[in-house]
Amino acid sequence: MCGSTPAEGAGLGLPIVKKIARHHGGTVELGPGLGGAGLTVTVTLPAWDGKEYPR
Repeated sequence: MCGSTPAEGAGLGLPIVKKIARHHGGTVELGPGLGGAGLTVTVTLPAWDGKEYPR
């Protein structure tokens, strides 16, 4: 399955992703899809040094 319409989902995916990304110091950016169709979602999270859990 690649994408959804309001009839197929509850619409909670992006808000949940945004909350998780922000909690970990990251961002979520939305933009146009390839060829002007759909949506591109870019999730950026900070690198972890492996020493302590990032907050």
